[in-house]
Amino acid sequence: MGTPPDLSDLEAAAEAATEPARGLFREALACFRAGALRATLSITWTAVVADLLTKLQRLDAAGPDALRARIAGNPQLGVLRSRGHSDP
Repeated sequence: MGTPPDLSDLEAAAEAATEPARGLFREALACFRAGALRATLSITWTAVVADLLTKLQRLDAAGPDALRARIAGNPQLGVLRSRGHSDP
């Protein structure tokens, strides 16, 4: 057999994710370690979508001023303005 795969990206995603996505990422890791690759893929995508929706809901609840402040404080998001995109 070859070397075991590096799962650090999926483990890091599990730690950075919101609930309930964190539990889904951990379940995906367990599926991968058990050899259930199809389940790993399905659960990982479910976790990504759950995490994204949770974060979008939090931004929406915080209002547009909070979103502008997040974009202004993050140089990677500031690229949007330099490419001609309008403020959210």
